[in-house]
Amino acid sequence: MVNRREHKSIRLNDRFVIYYSNRDKSWLAHSLHTDQIGTGSSFMSAFADLLTGVSNLLALAKKDKNIAIYREAPKAIQKRAEKAKPLPGELVSMALKRLSGDWPRDIRVAANKRRAVRVDIALGDFAKHGKSRKYLK
Repeated sequence: MVNRREHKSIRLNDRFVIYYSNRDKSWLAHSLHTDQIGTGSSFMSAFADLLTGVSNLLALAKKDKNIAIYREAPKAIQKRAEKAKPLPGELVSMALKRLSGDWPRDIRVAANKRRAVRVDIALGDFAKHGKSRKYLK
């Protein structure tokens, strides 16, 4: 999935699982292929936090070929993702707008704390896209 020979352009197809942790009393978003984690007080803020973390990881890897991108999430997280429902594309678009600052902070999206959702996402070539990053396939 990642072209390790050429760091001019790094692309990553990933799957995220987003769920509420009663133990942590917060939302967690977990990358299955990089094992990066985003957290937040809301579903959207955890998703945006994970997008930021993974994009920062890829930006570092683009500058330093020794940075490891792939690290599989623990089996328990993988199983949770298998059972999770797909996140509707409209909510993915809203999260990306929030990340870019194009979504009003006073408009919130409520999510069921008892149900995990998953997002299939393609990330890459951040230098080319700049602030208007294109995350989706």
